[in-house]
Amino acid sequence: MGQVFFPNGQCKERCVCKKDGHMECNVKFACGPNEKCQVQDGVQACIPMSTGTCHVSGARRFHSFDGNCFSLHGDCVYKMSEVVEKDGSMAPFVVSVQQLTKMDDAMVTRRVEIQAYKYKISMSPRVIWEITVDDVATNLPLSLGDGKVRAYQNGINIIVVTDFGLMVTYDTVAGAIIQLPSTYKGVTGGLCGNYNDKKEDDFLLPSGLQESSVEQFAAGWLVVQEGVKCQTGCDGGLKCPPTSGPPPACSIIKSTKGPFAQCHAVVPPQEHFEECMKEGEGGDALCRHLQTYVTFCQASGGLVSSWRSDQFCPLTCPANSHYELCADTCSSTCDSLSESPKCPLCQEGCQCDDGFVFDGGKCVQLENCGCVVDGHYYKSGQSVMLGNCSETCSCAAGVFTCKNSQCKEGQKCGLKNGVMDCYSTDPCEDSVCREKENCVVMNNKAVCVAQFKAYCWAFGDPHYSTFDGQPFSFMGTCSYILVNTTGKDPSLPQFSILTKNELRGNSEGSFVKSAIIDLSGHRITILSGQRGTVEIDGIRSDLPVSLESGSIRITESGIRGTIQTDVGLEITFDWTSLFMVTITSSYYNNLGGICGNYNGNKEDDFTTPTGVLSANTTAWVASWSVADGDPFCWHVCNSNCPMCSDADRALYTGPQYCGLMTDGGGPFEQCHKKVPVKEFALDCLYDVCLNEGRQEVLCEALANYVAECQQAGAVVSPLWRKASNCPLACPYHSHYELCGTACPATCADLNVPEICSKVCVEGCQCDKGYVLSGEHCVVKETGCGCTHNDHYYLPEETFWEGNTCQSKCVCDGATQKVVCMPRKCKASEHCAVVNGVQDCYPLSFKTCSAQGDPHFRTFDGKRFDFQGNCIYKLAGVCSKDPDLENFEVTLENNNRGSTRVSYAKVVTVIVLGSSYTFTGDYHGKVLVNNVLTSLPYYSNNTEVQIYRNRRFAVLETHFGLKVSFDWSSEVRVKVPSTYHNAICGLCGNLNDNPDDDLLLPNGKKPMSPKEFGNSYWVADVPGCSHECKDCSVVDIPLIKPKYVSACDVIVDKSGPLRDCIGRVESNEYKEDCIYDMILNNGLLTAACDIITNYVEECQEKGGKIEAWRSKDFCHLPCPENSVYSLSASGCPATCYSMTSAPGCTTPPGEGCQCKPGFLQSDDKCVHVKNCGCHHKGRYFVSGEVFYKEENCHHRCSCNSGEMACEVAPCGPKTTCAVVKGVRGCYIISSPDSNNQSWIEKLLNKYVKPVHVKFGG
Repeated sequence: MGQVFFPNGQCKERCVCKKDGHMECNVKFACGPNEKCQVQDGVQACIPMSTGTCHVSGARRFHSFDGNCFSLHGDCVYKMSEVVEKDGSMAPFVVSVQQLTKMDDAMVTRRVEIQAYKYKISMSPRVIWEITVDDVATNLPLSLGDGKVRAYQNGINIIVVTDFGLMVTYDTVAGAIIQLPSTYKGVTGGLCGNYNDKKEDDFLLPSGLQESSVEQFAAGWLVVQEGVKCQTGCDGGLKCPPTSGPPPACSIIKSTKGPFAQCHAVVPPQEHFEECMKEGEGGDALCRHLQTYVTFCQASGGLVSSWRSDQFCPLTCPANSHYELCADTCSSTCDSLSESPKCPLCQEGCQCDDGFVFDGGKCVQLENCGCVVDGHYYKSGQSVMLGNCSETCSCAAGVFTCKNSQCKEGQKCGLKNGVMDCYSTDPCEDSVCREKENCVVMNNKAVCVAQFKAYCWAFGDPHYSTFDGQPFSFMGTCSYILVNTTGKDPSLPQFSILTKNELRGNSEGSFVKSAIIDLSGHRITILSGQRGTVEIDGIRSDLPVSLESGSIRITESGIRGTIQTDVGLEITFDWTSLFMVTITSSYYNNLGGICGNYNGNKEDDFTTPTGVLSANTTAWVASWSVADGDPFCWHVCNSNCPMCSDADRALYTGPQYCGLMTDGGGPFEQCHKKVPVKEFALDCLYDVCLNEGRQEVLCEALANYVAECQQAGAVVSPLWRKASNCPLACPYHSHYELCGTACPATCADLNVPEICSKVCVEGCQCDKGYVLSGEHCVVKETGCGCTHNDHYYLPEETFWEGNTCQSKCVCDGATQKVVCMPRKCKASEHCAVVNGVQDCYPLSFKTCSAQGDPHFRTFDGKRFDFQGNCIYKLAGVCSKDPDLENFEVTLENNNRGSTRVSYAKVVTVIVLGSSYTFTGDYHGKVLVNNVLTSLPYYSNNTEVQIYRNRRFAVLETHFGLKVSFDWSSEVRVKVPSTYHNAICGLCGNLNDNPDDDLLLPNGKKPMSPKEFGNSYWVADVPGCSHECKDCSVVDIPLIKPKYVSACDVIVDKSGPLRDCIGRVESNEYKEDCIYDMILNNGLLTAACDIITNYVEECQEKGGKIEAWRSKDFCHLPCPENSVYSLSASGCPATCYSMTSAPGCTTPPGEGCQCKPGFLQSDDKCVHVKNCGCHHKGRYFVSGEVFYKEENCHHRCSCNSGEMACEVAPCGPKTTCAVVKGVRGCYIISSPDSNNQSWIEKLLNKYVKPVHVKFGG
């Protein structure tokens, strides 16, 4: 009954045998469009005209039914093929593949799943002779649904075949071949395409739309798994297959004399050869490519010659078996003894020895065979539970017996690892936790919870304490792995923390400069001094920050920042001297680095990465160093090791210093029992003595002890800061608390928990009604900014969305919403991240200079001389482009006693609403809005920064303008390419054409450089002249005076400056040198100035110089406590920050540098104990008295780093004013113009309305 037959032999009539012998026929029947009438296996029927093949192989290659080939990375589950036409005419099925990129050291493996009829069949890598059916592990061979689905091992492959023609061949590693009869043409979808003989339309999405991108096409066929995140590319922690050069052995595939030569006729080798060449040699990739070709060849009836050997792609076989090119794994099984199977063409693989048959993956004698029941094969001795655990069945020597069973109390029937059994209802019963974890039940699930936490500290002049409690000190200045996961337990989330140390205040000790945390695919960078900010993947971000859907949270509370994670890692830092890592015991014995190995034994903490126990602290820490490109870093102090005299020890352990910490009746008394003070007191003595009693160092040491006390739950007196003279100034709308909440309300998170679970922290807390916005406390309703994509932005802050600078956004403070507009970088810019800020940055810079008896060189390289001695516009913006910041640089020349020559005397920069004046009258300082100011100086963080670089004062702005002046004779202006053709002044127009640089403002050509120079006159000064009657051009005589031989060193090819020739325009410098010497009647200083400029430009361009100065030739005297060097630091440490200027990248060069133990303070080198103070971007030398506001309300004094202020307003007969650069209370009848009226005019000219600026 149910048999189908064709009575007339031509398939034009189709009959079906019905019940009671009745026959029903269709006389108008015809085979389908993709079928043909043919006798197959002795039966005439409509059979498919052809078979389509789709396959995936190698590291990333996919082939569709219609011949499309593409690459795909990642570890997601994709539908390879499924029936998309739902009219019911075709048997439905789904074949899915998951790439397991992380397995096998970057070599791809794949899991295959098939859904057909009511069955779900899964095949996993490295598993042979076994599949899972509906999650139950099942031996092969297997027959389901009376033969509707069969699965068996064929050589090295597992084959699953259905009665409707689907066949899937899996090599149990990464290769899968899907074959479908032609009756399925045009009704399938998936990565295998739509099987319609047109490969151009293969990228069809489930929606029916075509997609051109491989990634988007694949994403359309991605199988979403609940609670599982997958990666569709190579980033995010996945290892990608190696792409090393192709192995020469790939040529064996297409060799006409090789073992595969007889395959070429049935399977053309070129495509397989090209795939092998593309994917290279990683792991066993070559053997797998060859194996795939062999599978295709043998399945197509081709002949393969012997190609494996013990040395080349060997195949290991189990006991009682051997390798054969044509292995019979179908008819030589225990299962075949009870049923004669229909076997496919043989495949290479393992063959049982004579007298043995396959029993799953093993070869056994016949008497040891198992049982075949309902198409399932059970091994002898195997016991299984069936019928929802209602039966327990076992197989013994071919006899299968069952008995009733039921689960015991506290058990339930379930599946685990493919096995049905009675399992405990206690989730922890079968849970395996790590060594230092306990299993607890949460929401009916077993959860492994860490037993305890451990702490690793780095503080002060780095003093460390490992997780196991081993203290040590180390003063190296390189980058070191503080802590990282060893990978011993791959199930633990991996992370690493790298710290970089720096000198701060002296050359004998170091502090943490930066920390880099790599976690969950993100790089978090913490920079010393950058309070309230971190860098996330290179982009500077204000706190708080939330990453990975809140699994990483970075916040600020009090004086400290915290990184909290959901993986058991917490980091506390203060951007100054404290860095603490807290880790749960889940990571016990799984860590490395200078925080130790965290195994409960501090005696073996000094273990190197190679596992060797070191007896020397320095050598051990150095073993954990990482190259960071810093040629000046060191691990050991060499001969300049720190010392502390007996007298200093007595002083600094006294009650005014570190003795306060140990005082039994002092503010820290109640902490002593919980946190032993001895080690902290010794560290305090070390740091304070090394820094000769500097107050801020003492305060940091005491604050670190307070942090440890609070972490331990101990109480510290709120009077400790008063007793130690360590006041903590809080910003507006905030107040100091010794034990404030560690969960403060912020604009990014206004919901404060009623009970904060974190330990309280010391620091400034916002007043009631105010919340944290960056570093300030604001009214939450009106002062907050915007939260966008888990990042908080301050009001009016602009930023780029994405990493390609295609969309510029601004936080609208009025609406607290982010508004984005399409923008892109200009042709003269590129999108980049610099110092943590993503923006459009110039492609290049150009420099204009004026030196000596002003010899000018424009931005475009035009040289001319002009001796005007008034005030002139050197360079400024002459464009109405709203995206450009306006600025103007003016130059005042001076005759220096001779009307024949003039030199740069005063340089003024008008930019961003302020004026900055450099003049030889105030060497080493700058006038900021007429107020005399020491260097370094910072306006609005680093919007404008002015610092000293050897003999130059350097002004830099955030948009790329850089002005340098030596307070004597040379000025340089450097501008970015964004100002192309937007500049005017003596420096030219910056349009890459030097021929039109000397044009008048009206566009006409001048009669002379003098006319050109005067056309950019800005203002007069006493004694200046527009005529310059003595400014005649000097004729250099043919026979030059002997004294000009001083200039020969510039072009001497065997001299100390020989490496500069070719790097710098040597002949031009020599001409200027001769010119200035003749004008100055042989004055050697004139030559020295030019040669110094020449040397400086040479070193900036990478030239190497040798000693060229002497006592008699261009001697360079250095200030007290400094020495001359050919390679003085371009970024010297200053008293302002105890380190170099932020973002400084100036290379070393000739000049004076402070001796070890001394820092740059203004234009002097002073001992660290004599350093001054800084306040709101200004530096004040020790001993200086000043008013800190424009209204002269508070008068302050600076004494060795401590600033004290008092209310001292001006009296009734005095006025707050600025006289000769100094703000004070003066008896003044009229304001002192100080000849600055022209500056006021320029300031008014360049004041820009406040507006939101989009663009480059």
